[in-house]
Amino acid sequence: MLKPLQLTPTKNHQLMHQLGGFDTLSGALDYAAQGETGVNFYNTLGQLTQVVTYQQLQENALKTALQLCELGFQRNDRLAIIADTTPEFLTVFFACQYCGIIPCPLPFSVYLGGKDAYVRKLKNMVAVADVKGVVSPE
Repeated sequence: MLKPLQLTPTKNHQLMHQLGGFDTLSGALDYAAQGETGVNFYNTLGQLTQVVTYQQLQENALKTALQLCELGFQRNDRLAIIADTTPEFLTVFFACQYCGIIPCPLPFSVYLGGKDAYVRKLKNMVAVADVKGVVSPE
């Protein structure tokens, strides 16, 4: 039987609360990863579906940053990321921060004009953003 998901704590007991003063966004994640808190994900029914600590997010983002570098991405390249509300989106977004890639979040939605209109809109956004690659949910 699967163990029910537990929300990440809302307060760190060992890490002092710091709201700013970080040089980079990845520096803020590095700091948060020293604590116990994280991100909780819910479905449209308000049910908890996934829990990720900031330490897990940091570890996954660093691994993904290495993979992006191995794929040939370089500092200041642009990477389109279809912005679904998932841990994977955050992982890729922070991976970009770690290796100097410019993340270009694009909407993930049911486009009013249907699938073909959504695909056309995405193609236009990708062309305008001049991205080197695209990451999307399955």
